[in-house]
Order: sequence, then structure tokens, then C-alpha cells
Amino acid sequence: MTRKLNFKFNPEDGVLAIAEGGLLVGQESNGPYLPGRYMIGGYYDTSDYTSFVDPDDIIEGNWGLYFIANQMVYEEQEDQGLNVWGVFTLAPRQSINSFPYGVSGGAYYKGLFDSRDNDITAGAFYLGIYSEDLPGQTFELVFELNHRFQFNQWFYTTVDGQYVVNPNGQTNISDAWVVGLEMSVDF
Repeated sequence: MTRKLNFKFNPEDGVLAIAEGGLLVGQESNGPYLPGRYMIGGYYDTSDYTSFVDPDDIIEGNWGLYFIANQMVYEEQEDQGLNVWGVFTLAPRQSINSFPYGVSGGAYYKGLFDSRDNDITAGAFYLGIYSEDLPGQTFELVFELNHRFQFNQWFYTTVDGQYVVNPNGQTNISDAWVVGLEMSVDF
């Protein structure tokens, strides 16, 4: 059996271009500002897409933008404290994008409990607005709460709970609870 690597470049099949820029604030250890990161980015794809409404309608090209912010707002001590974050996504071509608009945000606290300085407690929400061209789908909203137990440098466990409103954007599907457990070992 012969295996070949394929590094073929076919621009006629579509080209994806991505750009991102960012700003870091408060990165110096004794500076006047708390650490933060702000990023804006976007993409353009020259590929062909099939319309949700008419499978015979081929749409050329797609684009989207996003904005991400993460800012520490309270510092208990170095590398510990409260951070807030937010994300906004835009992919406005409703005929080919399932989620043309999305908004997410939340907060996390490292070292919330006295004897657990490296643990991280987090809460968040995720809102996705479905395309107007997808009948019966409106929005999906997820609320999440989790806690990461950092036992040492190489092992942690995260306990996670989510509540999903309008799963798959459909009001005829009951809201759902989701519970998860993650374990990680670094070698």
C-alpha cells in the first residue's frame, strides 16, 4: 500500500483568507493596568455554497467577522482574580450560514477558594441566532457553570453543568440539562 501526501493547491475550488489583529494591555507585572486582550478578525472564502432555500442556487463566496475581549477586572494577587470576557460573531449571509449572529460572554475566577489557589471557577452564556432561511429554528441559548480542580501542574478535573434553551433552535424540543466531567493529564 502506497501513501502519498497531497499538498495540491486548487484555487478554483476556493481560497480561504483569514486576518486577525489584537491589542494586549496590562502585560507588565507592575503596570497601572490589569491584563487584558482584545482581538478583531475576519475571513473571506471564495468557495461555492449551496443555498438553504434552493439547492440549485449556488452562491459564490462567504465572509464573517468576530470580536473577542478578555479583561481582568479584579486582581487578588498575581495570576489570581476575576476576568470577564465576551465574543461577538457575524456571518451575515443568511442563505448559507446557519448562525449569522452570535454573542457569548462570561466570567472566570482563578483562586476563588482560599485553599485552592490554582482552581478556576467559570460561568458563561452562549447565544446563537439561526438563519431566517432555516424554518422552525430561531435561537439557541446555553448557560454554563463549571469548576476546574487543579490538583498539580500535570493533572486537573473539570466538573461542568449546562442548561440549553431551544436545543437546535427549535421551540418544540424541550430545554435540556447537560452535565460533563473532563480529566486531563499532561506528560
